[in-house]
Amino acid sequence: GIGGRLFWRAFDIMVALFGLLVLGPITALLALVTLADSGRPAFNGSWRLGRYGRPFRCWKIRTLRTDHERILIEHLFQDAAARAEWNRHAKLSNDPRVTRVGRVLRATSLDDIGPQCWNILVGDMAVFGPRAFLVSEEGRLVKYGEAILSVTPGWVSYYGAYGRASMPVAVRVRLEVRFVRRMHLMGVKRRALVGTVRHCVMRTGAG
Repeated sequence: GIGGRLFWRAFDIMVALFGLLVLGPITALLALVTLADSGRPAFNGSWRLGRYGRPFRCWKIRTLRTDHERILIEHLFQDAAARAEWNRHAKLSNDPRVTRVGRVLRATSLDDIGPQCWNILVGDMAVFGPRAFLVSEEGRLVKYGEAILSVTPGWVSYYGAYGRASMPVAVRVRLEVRFVRRMHLMGVKRRALVGTVRHCVMRTGAG
């Protein structure tokens, strides 16, 4: 109901403000480290699918080299195994595009936690919600797109709790639909949060 939506929006705002206050200095420091390691820009805003399919810029500290598009094309052309992995996961376990600092940031999720507090504050994202898919991935949502795009994307979901980037895209889509249909239950939110934190602390499934 309306009361529930207002409660969770207030919750998102409070978490975002607290995150900006606590993580702001850390994010600024990591941005400076990124500049020193691989130059400008320090941040990257990729276009993602928001609620009802509305595109928004999802902010992260940049973890890819500035010429990442060329590197990807050349790598996939030269490596058949990498092509197969990309087609299955839309990610690479040993991604040549990722910078030295970027590997650490991705493993700990420090590349997105701080910057995305801003996305949550302005309403593009929520704390709990399906992982935001890239605009270019819309075709991968197939028959589940309507369900996934019916809610605001978020930080915490089954994607983060059950493997993150280690799972194939098709599995990720089905898990996120399951989460969307059950995320009104507090127990589901709690399990998703615990699983996501566990993966971040253990540095597993990042990408």
